[in-house]
Amino acid sequence: MKTDYEKAIGVYQAVMRDKYVLLPDLERQWFDMACAEFGLDVRPLEFDDETDCFTNIKPYEINTLGYKIALYYIQRERSRINKLQGYVGKDISLTGVGQSKNAVKDEYRDLEIMIERLLHKQKIHSYN
Repeated sequence: MKTDYEKAIGVYQAVMRDKYVLLPDLERQWFDMACAEFGLDVRPLEFDDETDCFTNIKPYEINTLGYKIALYYIQRERSRINKLQGYVGKDISLTGVGQSKNAVKDEYRDLEIMIERLLHKQKIHSYN
């Protein structure tokens, strides 16, 4: 049976199709960051590091964590592309990454909107 951590990473991997293998420590850092943000946005999460499981979490909350991890990946990719923008070296010139930059920006914004909608549905509102 998969742990909650593995399930969240599975959601991230299902959303992002990448040819690069990421370090497990980096994925773990993104997971920890997603849990902290979720705690600020919706409710605190109690996570046991030994079992890699939460004490009480719903499947849609795990999905939200996986989407947040994907958002961190896209932020990193956007940073990489921005660093390539206008790079001119002795033997190489990388100035035509404008389309890549726009595609990553659009993908980032789409995922951000989806996460905002998911979080809004999970919050307890005063008009309920």
